Amino acid sequence: MEAWSAKNWLDLFQTVAIVGSLLLAAYAIRKDEWARRIANSIAITEQYRQIWKDSYEYPQLWRILNKEADLEEEPISSQEELFVTMLILHLSTVYRAMRHGEFVEQAERQPFA
Repeated sequence: MEAWSAKNWLDLFQTVAIVGSLLLAAYAIRKDEWARRIANSIAITEQYRQIWKDSYEYPQLWRILNKEADLEEEPISSQEELFVTMLILHLSTVYRAMRHGEFVEQAERQPFA
């Protein structure tokens, strides 16, 4: 064994270094994925907050939630249309991101912590 190690020490060292670097790369990719998912959750929350903040700044937007709004007497305003469009786009983005697992789920815990 000693003679073999003396003869092949460089090959053994290279093999150990390659395996170690692969394990380190896998760990880095996992941590990067986790950070990206957290950033996605924060970005979506910020977008959600901004959309509903607009509804508080412009109370007339609450009419979109009124089932008994008379659209013949008072048609949909361009501001209401834009608000609903923003909501639909936001929900569409959230749905696609959830379908692809791009968010941190509430019950999930950070790996390797």
